[in-house]
Amino acid sequence: MKHDTHYWIDRLQADSGRLSEDKKYQLIKSLLVHEVPLEADEVDFFFNTNPNAENLDNATLFSGIKRKVALAYTRQRAFDNPERREGFLNEFRAILKGFYTKDELDEIIPYMVDGGEGLAVKWLVGLEHPAVRKIRNAYLPEITSLIRVDITPQGRILGAEDETHILFNGSEDAVSQIERIVGVKKSE
Repeated sequence: MKHDTHYWIDRLQADSGRLSEDKKYQLIKSLLVHEVPLEADEVDFFFNTNPNAENLDNATLFSGIKRKVALAYTRQRAFDNPERREGFLNEFRAILKGFYTKDELDEIIPYMVDGGEGLAVKWLVGLEHPAVRKIRNAYLPEITSLIRVDITPQGRILGAEDETHILFNGSEDAVSQIERIVGVKKSE
């Protein structure tokens, strides 16, 4: 029986609770290796390092990797190389073999186009997973602008000013700041 997109969105999100942390990490690592692309050791470093000013070498390396992730998520297409996409899909199947049946994987894969690969991984891993949050913190400052527009009561625009610089400086991470600004409430 073939299911629709909504079925698979709900199913992947529901299955997140059953998927092991090891498989979640494998999925994210595969996505970043093939989509960004990063080297496997860069992915490990990205997820296992919290840079600080005391270790300038680590902070510099982390910053470079974070920049690669940010640039990848600002592209129009998720995968700019068909061979890397195919490599990811093969690994996706291998990682989830036994968790899903072959028929289920055959049904999921066709929905994973035009960025659907990353969404499928994020739904399976969980949108609040620390690794997904780290990825979002890498790209949000690159894709977000805050423009203040002054408008008269009649709707005439008097001027506009880029205020992006005030968005991402403070004690909160980028994800928390965006959630606060747009009014996203955390489900506890």
